[in-house]
Amino acid sequence: MKTKHKDYIIIGAGPAGLQLGYFFQKYNLDFLIVEKNNVAGSYFKDYPRHRTLISINKVHTGFEDKNLDLRFDWNSLLCDKDELLFKEYSKEYFPNANLFVDYLNDFAKAYALPIDYGVEIQNIKKEEVFTLTTSTGEVYTCNHLVVATGWVKPYIPEIPGINHGEHYMTMSLDKKAYENKKVLIIGKGNSAFETADDLIATTATTHVCSENSLVMAWNSHYVGNLRAVNNNFLDTYQLKAQNAVLDASINKIIKEGNQYKVSITYNNNASEVEELVYDSIILCTGFRFDDSIFDESCKPELTIKNRFPNQESDYQSTNIEGLYYAGTITHMRDYKKQASGFVHGFRYNAACLARILAHKNHDTSLLSSEIEWNVDVIGDEIIDRINSNSSLWNQYGYLGDLILIKDDKLLYYNSLPVDYVKEKFVKDTDDYFILTMEFGKKIETGEHTSVNRVHRNDYENAQNSAFIHPIVRYYKGDELMEEFHIIEDLEAVWKESIHIDPLKKFIKKVKQKLSVVPV
Repeated sequence: MKTKHKDYIIIGAGPAGLQLGYFFQKYNLDFLIVEKNNVAGSYFKDYPRHRTLISINKVHTGFEDKNLDLRFDWNSLLCDKDELLFKEYSKEYFPNANLFVDYLNDFAKAYALPIDYGVEIQNIKKEEVFTLTTSTGEVYTCNHLVVATGWVKPYIPEIPGINHGEHYMTMSLDKKAYENKKVLIIGKGNSAFETADDLIATTATTHVCSENSLVMAWNSHYVGNLRAVNNNFLDTYQLKAQNAVLDASINKIIKEGNQYKVSITYNNNASEVEELVYDSIILCTGFRFDDSIFDESCKPELTIKNRFPNQESDYQSTNIEGLYYAGTITHMRDYKKQASGFVHGFRYNAACLARILAHKNHDTSLLSSEIEWNVDVIGDEIIDRINSNSSLWNQYGYLGDLILIKDDKLLYYNSLPVDYVKEKFVKDTDDYFILTMEFGKKIETGEHTSVNRVHRNDYENAQNSAFIHPIVRYYKGDELMEEFHIIEDLEAVWKESIHIDPLKKFIKKVKQKLSVVPV
C-alpha cells in the first residue's frame, strides 16, 4: 500500500483533534486527522456512563458578546460559525452526551476537516519522520505528530486483589446487578459519585472509599473535584440512609464465595483497621494515557503515576522531539488546578498549540497587536481585555496575555500559557507584563461560600479578593518586580473608575521606574 505523508498528523477526532484541526486549517498547515472509529467524538457515545455531561451549557447569559457567552458555555468548540454553538443543540444546563456526538460530527463536516476514519494506529516509530502503521497494514508518515486520544485506558491502583473489582469503563449499567447488595465504590471523583447517585435507589448499602478526603469543586474552584450535580449521595450519608463516605486506605481485597472481604485502614488518629464485606466492587479510580502504540524508538516519558505523557510548556514531549499533545492529556500542565482536562479548557490550549507550531515551524507571528507605550492606551487595552475575554477566565492563572515592553511601544500577545511565555519566549533582559485572571489565595479552613469579601471600593486591599479577578504582574526576565490586583466585582465587570484609575497608577509607576537611567 502507498504511504500517505503529511507535515502534521493528529491522532484522534475527538473535540481536541477537531479543535486543533480547525486552527491548523486557519493557518493553512498541511495536516490530516486519523480516527480509529467511524465517527468523530466516539468516546462520548459511551462516556460518561450515565449519559449526563457535567460541563455547563448556559444558554441565557444576558450578554450579546459571543466571547463572554463562552465563559459559561463549556461544550462549544472555538469557531466562526454561530450555528455551531452547542446551545443550538441543547437548552439543558447539563446536556445529554449523545447530543455532543452529533455536535462534533456536524463541526467536522461544516469545516470539511480532513479525517481518515476507521484508521487504528497499532505502531508508531520515529527515524527521520514519524511512521504510523495501522491494523490493516497501511502506513502514514509525518514530520510532526500530535496525539489527541485522551484517556483511553483505566487507571488501576496497586492494591492486592483489586482485580476483583469492575472498572467504571466496563461496569454493568443494569441496576438489577446491584439490587439489594452491599457495594463498594473505590474513588472519590465525579465518576464515583455519578455511579453512587445512580445506585441510591437500588443497593442495600453503598460505600464510597479512598485514602484522600473529599474535595468539593465549590471550595477548590477546580471543576474536576466533586461537582454539585453529582453530590446527592452525600445527603444519604449525612442523613443516616445506610450509605457512607470513607476516608481510608484499602489494604487488600479477598474473594470468598460470592462476596469480597476488604481490609481498610481509616485515616483517623488511631489508624483503625477494619474488615468490611461487600457483594460488588466498582473501581472509579480514574483513567490514563495509552502509550502501548509507541515503538521504543519514540516511547514518550510518562508522569503523574504514569497517567499522563510528560510534556513541556509548548505541549511537546519532554523526550521525543516533534511529538505533541492536545486535549485532556495536556492536563498534565495544570493537573488538579485549572481546566485543561476539560473541553472549556483544552479548546484554548489547542488554539495555543496551533499558534505555537505555526510560529515555530512556519514563521507566523504570535503577535496580536502593537500599541503605543502610553499609560492611558495600555490601561484601556487591559480593561477591554478583562471585560471581553473567555480564555483567561476559563483557564484562570494558566493562560495569560503577554505585554512585551520594547522601547516606545508595547507588543501585545493574547492568551498564551504563562509557563511557555516565561520558559520559551521572553529573554532574560526583557521587561514585560503578564495579565491573568485568578481566584484569591486559597482559604485553608471554612467554606468558600461564607468568605468575608473585600469592600467593593477598597482597592488598596484588592490582593485579598476571594473571587476571580484580574492580576497584572510586571517582570524583568524571570524575576517578578511588581504585582497589581484589580479588586473583585460581583458581576465580573471592571469598568468603573475604582478599577481603572488604580490600574493606570500602577502602570505609570512601572513606566517611571523604567525611564530612570541607572547611574
